[in-house]
Amino acid sequence: MRHIPSLRRVAAAGVAVLTTLTTLTALTLGALAAPIAVAAPDDQSQSQSQTQTQTATGDPSSKITADLTMPDGTKAETVENRWFVQLSSPGTAAGGSQAAIEAEHADLAKAIKDAGIDAQVTTEYETLWNGVALSVGDADVDSLARLDQVVAIKPVVAIPRPDDAAGDDRTDADKAEGISSPQMTHALGMTGADVVQSKLGYTGSGVKIGIIDSGIDYDHVEFGGTGTPGAEAPDGDGSTAFPTSKVVAGYDFVGNAYGDPNVAEESARYKAVPDAYPDDCKGHGTHVAGIAAAKGTPGTEQVTGVAPDAQLGAYRVFGCTGGTTSEILASAMERAADDGMDVVNMSVGADFVVFRDYPTAVAAENLASKGVIVTAAQGNQGEYGRWTMGAPASAEHVLSVGSVDNTVETDFYLTVSTNPGQKYLYSEIPGSTAPISRDNGTRAPLVASGDPAADGGDETTDASVLCTAPAAGAYTGRTVLVRRGACAFRDKALNAQAGGAAGIVIDDNQPGAIPPFSVSGDGDPVTIPVAGVSQADGDAIRGALDADSTLTYREDAAEFNQATGGLVSSFSSWGLNDSLQLKPDVVAPGGRIWSTWPLDHDGPYRTEAGASMAAPYTAGASALVLQAHPEIKDASGFDAFDQVAWRLHSTADPVPWAAGAGDADAREPLAREGAGLIDVDGAITASTETSSSVLNIGEVEQHPDGYRASVTLTNHSDSSATYALSHEDAVTVTGASSTPQQGTDSPSTVSTDGQSITVPAGGTATVDATITAPAGLADGDFFGGWIVLTDSSAAADSPQAEPVRVPFQGVGGNLARAGVFGPQIGLADLDGQSIDPASYVYGDSARSDQGAYTDSPVVAISHPDIPYYRSALTVSRVNADGTTEYLGTAVTDEKEHTRNDTVYMVWDGSYTVDGRILQAPTGQYQLTVRALPVGGDGDEDADWAEWTSPTFSIDWKTDGYIPQSELSVASPDGAAALTDDNIFTPVEASSTEASYDIDLGGVYDVDAIHYTPVRYDSALHATRWTVQTSTDGAAWTDAASGDIDPTSFNPTILELDAPVRARYVRVVITNGQDGATSLGVAELRVAGTAAGGSDDPTADPSGPAAADPGQTDSGRPDPGDAGAGDAGGSPVAADVDASVASQSTGHGSGALARTGASIGLGVVAIVLVVGGVLLVRRRRG
Repeated sequence: MRHIPSLRRVAAAGVAVLTTLTTLTALTLGALAAPIAVAAPDDQSQSQSQTQTQTATGDPSSKITADLTMPDGTKAETVENRWFVQLSSPGTAAGGSQAAIEAEHADLAKAIKDAGIDAQVTTEYETLWNGVALSVGDADVDSLARLDQVVAIKPVVAIPRPDDAAGDDRTDADKAEGISSPQMTHALGMTGADVVQSKLGYTGSGVKIGIIDSGIDYDHVEFGGTGTPGAEAPDGDGSTAFPTSKVVAGYDFVGNAYGDPNVAEESARYKAVPDAYPDDCKGHGTHVAGIAAAKGTPGTEQVTGVAPDAQLGAYRVFGCTGGTTSEILASAMERAADDGMDVVNMSVGADFVVFRDYPTAVAAENLASKGVIVTAAQGNQGEYGRWTMGAPASAEHVLSVGSVDNTVETDFYLTVSTNPGQKYLYSEIPGSTAPISRDNGTRAPLVASGDPAADGGDETTDASVLCTAPAAGAYTGRTVLVRRGACAFRDKALNAQAGGAAGIVIDDNQPGAIPPFSVSGDGDPVTIPVAGVSQADGDAIRGALDADSTLTYREDAAEFNQATGGLVSSFSSWGLNDSLQLKPDVVAPGGRIWSTWPLDHDGPYRTEAGASMAAPYTAGASALVLQAHPEIKDASGFDAFDQVAWRLHSTADPVPWAAGAGDADAREPLAREGAGLIDVDGAITASTETSSSVLNIGEVEQHPDGYRASVTLTNHSDSSATYALSHEDAVTVTGASSTPQQGTDSPSTVSTDGQSITVPAGGTATVDATITAPAGLADGDFFGGWIVLTDSSAAADSPQAEPVRVPFQGVGGNLARAGVFGPQIGLADLDGQSIDPASYVYGDSARSDQGAYTDSPVVAISHPDIPYYRSALTVSRVNADGTTEYLGTAVTDEKEHTRNDTVYMVWDGSYTVDGRILQAPTGQYQLTVRALPVGGDGDEDADWAEWTSPTFSIDWKTDGYIPQSELSVASPDGAAALTDDNIFTPVEASSTEASYDIDLGGVYDVDAIHYTPVRYDSALHATRWTVQTSTDGAAWTDAASGDIDPTSFNPTILELDAPVRARYVRVVITNGQDGATSLGVAELRVAGTAAGGSDDPTADPSGPAAADPGQTDSGRPDPGDAGAGDAGGSPVAADVDASVASQSTGHGSGALARTGASIGLGVVAIVLVVGGVLLVRRRRG
């Protein structure tokens, strides 16, 4: 398990904790917090006072979502004093009444004024959802929630900017020089878009494409501009008046400085300076817009996009640097819909978020329901395997687009003297302070660090991988060739540098295109040039090396055919979405695309790579379809999506399997390519409509007799068509999600194979097919293929000769049995370190020997193999005879978890039975994690995955104390829970001082008192206490007093200087914290021995104690001997040395319990982030 230092710095409540920590950088667009039409059912980030059920509580604060969770598991950065307020009616896009919406807005404004709440409406929303964004003090949010007009309140969150070059490994300087320039002309030819433009005559005329991004540089001639940059002016931006004939609509919602991370003060950082001129100083939006619809002059170096005559809307939501907010993104979607955009592209996304109810996915779905075609990037996390796609592409009615590599690249190259005539494509690796110097006259001596063929290249000690520093001067003045693998790229560069190397070339250790290396990082800088080459080129160079070999980085460029051209890009993310629907829908060119770039920001052109490039390509293709079939623009609701989708799905071309090793017949899994590579001319000329255009089988276990599907064929031509039916299989995928591999080679069985069907002109026919999964399919395997309809009678050059395909996708068996949690699950401590349950005792360990208060059991799940909707942790006691006894639920987690999460489920020792919270005593236990994977039915027990821990032990260190069963609280009434042996049933007093009289049930020589603070709110903690004793309950004698650290969640022990004989103990507790109005206590314990050693402690008192002061019970933890690794401060942990410390009798000047920082927390559902760690408290009814 990974070390989690941040867990030790969090002060938290004494309830079960679920922690989510991300270890991959996956987020390219943060959570859209707008309270849109469909609320996420997993929302645990509610107000601190919200109850577990969130139903019928009558508590206004239950309307508040205090925090939102990012897709990487961390808490989203919220914008101070900015909140969304949702009103009751749906937005107009969802059928809401305009009049009702306006009335609700007016009612809210009046209610805010009448209540005296200082709030200002900053944005009103009516189309995609109904509500407002407010500038209101965070302290006034509770008052806002009390208004009847308010349905829900959520924070405005910060959204990081999208990556400029996902999957691109060049420096900005190289891009500006035009290092890589695969032309859009090559990409257009890959899909037939060039044929559509030149032969069919469709160019997107009459169609509007909205680009929600960083703006568009409309000074480009391709966007109707002058072609020269211009200074910003008060009434414009650049040399071209806006709008132009090309960019006809848009708005700058933010201004240049919005979201600038260099601005420390939050309100200033997210201060929007909107204007009517959506120019681009970042580049991403201009590049995306150029792919979709740039209109360049033929025969020049200008770029021509997919739909060059389409008009554009530019909706700028990002400044020059940094991110944006959900308020801005929601506003842009509203504006695009209101401006009449026919297509909207969103090349932004939250990677790994396969869930349809993620806020950006819901917002995009609402936009699609208005008849707008929404295209979204599938994501760029393909190297991490299955279930890596992101939102909003996960939405059902959004065209999710994956990427295929472009076919030709023009780029700089290097030569090696011992490989005459060969040109080797390379990438300059970012992160070094030394750029590559291109000089035809420079010949740098070249050596290899080792031979991977000889040493294997897979161990850190292998010379070929240079993972250990060489001798000083080993490579002085020479460039060293090093094989990828066994350690980080940065380590290799630093080791080469330490050996005196003048440069380093890293060759890949696997076939394919050069991956996106990086040598950046903290610590010593890399000061030598770093390049990367492919494995094949590295092998060729290494194979011919001799003592006189030299390397030259050439000044000129060459054109290289991409070996991976037309194959799915290595970075392109895998589906499916959470309902096991086929995602991506299709793939399009996105790897190494040359397009427009802002003229005054290192433009005019450069190459970028990513699904961000494939999505606008498909947006442009959709515009061509809409021009050719304008009736689609008049379709209502999701019908517009359906009309475009069937054309793209049924005509897409299956893509060869990138890992097929020469098997030309193998097809890429559908979860990677969707229906296939879009065929734009085929989509436009298609005449046979398929409904449904995709068959989502789901889990095979649900279809024991095969999946039965009915596909309706509608012939839109004026002649009948007779189709022969067959099917084609894609590669079946098995294995761990992170390392998908080919599964069974058995084919699927489709009952219609060999049949034929005739569809009359202008008529319909139905194909009834039963699809049976391949033999040998394992639980969780992906399988799929296409039902293929071929019109053999059609002329070879006619559109009807193209086959009609219906893709189908399914999942083997039941995902609950497919290893949902993955191999990295086990028991850990609060530092995140794995423990040996056979020897480690929680509460009596090297970490802490003061009890399980600060040494809680943790179930650590590092990157689940399959995303899941929700989970629970249950606890069972292990009896002496080895049998187990189920106790109850320990933790419930309603949050969805992606494959990118690392989840820590912390058991604080409590469990719930019939709504009662109980404490598990010292003993042996097992914890069971139950999770509902995507596609599962929560009502079906078989759909829940389970993992049970090994047996482990906990110790509360309560030996030596009088059994709680013998104690009773004599006064005040209602405080009996203080001695019920359950720290999770606290007693609260409505004042800042309380006195508790405890009847010991007999006479004892009392030597210590134990105080446990409430586990949920440090504001209720005591600051001082006094102990008195009595033998008769009438006459009281001062015994001891001392201070208590209110920030600590650990028990404090007050030891007496000498044992005192008593039948009764009075504990007076004071909360002297600033602003305190009440206090709370979780448990009180008393340590002592029966008076005079008598076996009958209930005998009458016999006078003052005469016991030896040195006689203390050795079974009780020594408060002066905290464990070396102990962490106090909270039941979760803190950076301290001791959890419990002694106090001197009478004056409280002795050592106090030490603690780290603490935070007051609500009784129920809480989301807390410290150091990037999300802590989700269990909600208790």
